[in-house]
Amino acid sequence: MAQRPTPEELQNNKEFELIDAFHIDEMGTFLAREMSAGTDTSTDRPLSRYLPLVLLMLLGALVGYGLVSIIPAAFRGEWHGLGSLFGGVLLFFILLLPIHELIHGAVFKILGAPKIGFGWSWKGMMAYAYAQKFAINLKELIWLAIMPFAIITPLLIASIFLFPAWQFTTILLLALHTMGCIGDFMLIKYALRNKHREIYTYDDIEEKGESYFYEKVAEKYKY
Repeated sequence: MAQRPTPEELQNNKEFELIDAFHIDEMGTFLAREMSAGTDTSTDRPLSRYLPLVLLMLLGALVGYGLVSIIPAAFRGEWHGLGSLFGGVLLFFILLLPIHELIHGAVFKILGAPKIGFGWSWKGMMAYAYAQKFAINLKELIWLAIMPFAIITPLLIASIFLFPAWQFTTILLLALHTMGCIGDFMLIKYALRNKHREIYTYDDIEEKGESYFYEKVAEKYKY
């Protein structure tokens, strides 16, 4: 396995070129750009192109179901459905979202990152996990991005059948979490779209609040 480059090597070695950088508050702009980015025929996947739309339709259907079933019940003085709705949203923010970020942090740790951190961007309205000045390649980025979805989604689907009394809340959690994974899906799309390139990314959140992407371009300097 090739030795992992350090951030200093990425910055100072002419074999590497900075191809992207953004402040953590601007990560949403980077992900939105990737969502609309074109793909070549070797990496184009209908799922990656239409997944955000499918997820929005899923969430819209759930909201519609909730309005149709909960509002009439509330007028009849039956508040159980409304409680399930607010309970689901509350559980997402105080339980599921922290677990999601902890899974990201665990993957960083497994990869060997010496320092893990967590934060919240009010401007971007998102939670995040980071590994301070620890470079990863695109294959590792895919594992980092996919693991919360791969772990949490099967557990929520199983809970729908194991705990039918909490079915609406669990479905709501599933929809909210899947929507929350769109950013992770876009990182996976970025990695797949650029799989033919040797790209490394690292975070410098604590000093500059920024993330960087470097590409190895050694061929340019061969004569």
